[in-house]
Amino acid sequence: MKSWISKNKNVLLGCLSIGFLSVSLQAKATIIVCESNIANKVNGSQACQRSNSTNQDNTTSPLVVNTEPNSATGGAGFFSYQDWNFGYKDDSVSASSGNLTLTQSVLTAWNAAAPSGQQVINVMPIFKDGQGTYLVGYLLAGQASNASWSTPFLDPPFAFNGGATSKEVSHISYYYRYGITPPGGGGDQPVPEPGVLSLLAAGLMAFGAKRKRSA
Repeated sequence: MKSWISKNKNVLLGCLSIGFLSVSLQAKATIIVCESNIANKVNGSQACQRSNSTNQDNTTSPLVVNTEPNSATGGAGFFSYQDWNFGYKDDSVSASSGNLTLTQSVLTAWNAAAPSGQQVINVMPIFKDGQGTYLVGYLLAGQASNASWSTPFLDPPFAFNGGATSKEVSHISYYYRYGITPPGGGGDQPVPEPGVLSLLAAGLMAFGAKRKRSA
């Protein structure tokens, strides 16, 4: 036996190296930007990213959507956010198209649990097509939505057995994150620089003086 091992040492070392390399490659799962043909599968979405691994969208801490490395930005988490909260999972999909089920009552409940001075500013539906499949996420504004969607599971970019060119969505998991929204909502409002205000005041004064002389 020792003789056989000695003669085949290089072969064994090569197999071990391949095994370690395989494990290493599997461990380097990352989030990437969606390909153009699946980037706009949710009406009104702001962006699309997907995992290049088959990690599950677990509902326990730490969430995969917060911890998976993001190769698009060099950070971690879908859209480089690590503060996603799990909302709920819609298991009744099993279709190639449909509408999101994010109702106002759900959003109200999430906002009621928000830290002081904050509210839901982003929502992310994560699409799956069964166990052992990829996560595809779409970034939405923090509001109720029944936006239409169609399956992002197309070939390409995914490869399916049996010559299939698309697959149904099995379920959609909804995640959300909190943030500070300016008074009045509607996103960030630009604030004039002090220099701009001074110039505006000087212009108004000059205009008033000119009208007075003309009178």
